[in-house]
Amino acid sequence: LVAAPLVDQIVEVVPSPSFDLEAYISNYTGRTRATRLKFIAERVPSLHRDAFRMLLQEVKSGQNVQLYRETLELIGDKLGPPDQLRDNEWMERTQELNEKTLEKLEVELCQHKLNSIKEKVRMGHNDLGQHHLATGNLPEALKCYTRTRDYGTTGRHTLDMCMSVIRVGLEMGNYSHVVNYIAKAEQITDMVLDGGSSLRLRVASGLAHLDGGKYKQAALKLLHVRLDR
Repeated sequence: LVAAPLVDQIVEVVPSPSFDLEAYISNYTGRTRATRLKFIAERVPSLHRDAFRMLLQEVKSGQNVQLYRETLELIGDKLGPPDQLRDNEWMERTQELNEKTLEKLEVELCQHKLNSIKEKVRMGHNDLGQHHLATGNLPEALKCYTRTRDYGTTGRHTLDMCMSVIRVGLEMGNYSHVVNYIAKAEQITDMVLDGGSSLRLRVASGLAHLDGGKYKQAALKLLHVRLDR
């Protein structure tokens, strides 16, 4: 006999009567907000319509056309006929704007390289990374952020590069990058890490330990995270 492969099952959740979806989700922005709405929509039947509606609205407030397509596919006919839900005009307009912005940023970067201004080149790569991150092209965002390393001149520049790579690594689920760049950030010797940077590094390290099944190390990292309101 051959054992059947284990399949991840989505466990349905019944929220407490006092749970307020809008109040809860107002604590989050951007990709995190979208991810949490998706999580709720898939697991809480009583809230799935509201969560899917808010998820679609959140995705359309950004630039990620591919994420919009994936969201529509996930929703299917749960909010009505798919053809009526799909906003082709938004997709075309957003994709065109993304392409124009990308072309502009690439031209600016080439000009900075011709002028041999290191700080301008560093910022050009960083701007490209932010654009790729916003549009969902995570591999290209990762490349752009790592290229800023060759043009940094201070510890702050190195820390900014490490933080950007860590953020993309977490989005991609590439925890080897996360671990490597946490170590690089902690080895910066010409500056003292501010409280916010130290907190983000601890959280990222805790998540990396969780992914690797190192639960004790993850707990130790996360217990040192203080979220002062």
